[in-house]
Amino acid sequence: PSLSLPVSTATYTKVDDFTIIKNGELLVAIDMMTAEETGAEDGLMDYVFKYPKKYSPNLSTYSAIMEMMGSFAGLETVACGSDLEKLDETMMKETYGIDIEKPYFMLSYSVEDLDCIIAFSKPDEDGMMYAYSTVYNLVAKIDVATANFINWGLLQYVDPPLFAENINDIAKIEIKGSIDNGDEKLDVDAYFTLEGEGETIVIKQNGGAKPYDADGVKTFRQLYKVMLGIRLQDYAEVTDFEGKEPFAEMTVTDDKGETTAYKFYIYSTRRCYYTINGVGEFYVLRDNVEKLLRDTDRMVNGLSIDSDAKN
Repeated sequence: PSLSLPVSTATYTKVDDFTIIKNGELLVAIDMMTAEETGAEDGLMDYVFKYPKKYSPNLSTYSAIMEMMGSFAGLETVACGSDLEKLDETMMKETYGIDIEKPYFMLSYSVEDLDCIIAFSKPDEDGMMYAYSTVYNLVAKIDVATANFINWGLLQYVDPPLFAENINDIAKIEIKGSIDNGDEKLDVDAYFTLEGEGETIVIKQNGGAKPYDADGVKTFRQLYKVMLGIRLQDYAEVTDFEGKEPFAEMTVTDDKGETTAYKFYIYSTRRCYYTINGVGEFYVLRDNVEKLLRDTDRMVNGLSIDSDAKN
């Protein structure tokens, strides 16, 4: 029995309102935005998180699920038609373990204004579960091995780079923090303003009147690559830093005036928990954040930067 609304190469770009609920709570909501909505000059669409905001969707994960939805099916139908009509939400929960109000797992999306909702029960000890499809109005028995996305958490849906904006869309970058590793002590507190785009981009340091020359802009692009190179690794083991000062901060304001604040907190010799506008649950490598501070200091002092270097 088919469970999903088919997604083909012809309709893939028309999929919208992708949502996943896990354990009764919203896990992710991804919106497809047309070039008209985003104002993209290249005419390409974009995918953004409606929830949780400030992260970017991992398009590999999204594409993998959409590919599964092209032919997602169960092992056998256990209820449909008139039999299914006799089941209210209470009976659905008691008979098949499918809680419509607070589902163990629910996946939904739309294709050309047609909605698809698939609600799942919790897998049993044998890895079997039930799924209710609104598209075909049936309940089917399925093997959880055919729906491995059931076990994915937020980590799989978030794009690893913390920051992935085009430099032409950024108006201001503020970076500050301190390194104190015994022999090395460094305090950084700098900001940069950006105007224009491409070869005509104008970058100024700490509110100065004189912009960087061509060599300075080239060096700044290396610093920008360092920013782009900071990537989330996994869930952080320590996330309670309330009342504590971050060891590094990066605040980015785009051309629309929207500000995103990244704060980094050390909790091991190699790892930093980070938040985006106060929200977080992942860690990044401490070395990458320290490199950002060192290279910002190099930028301020007119030294060269190698974005590929380790330090």
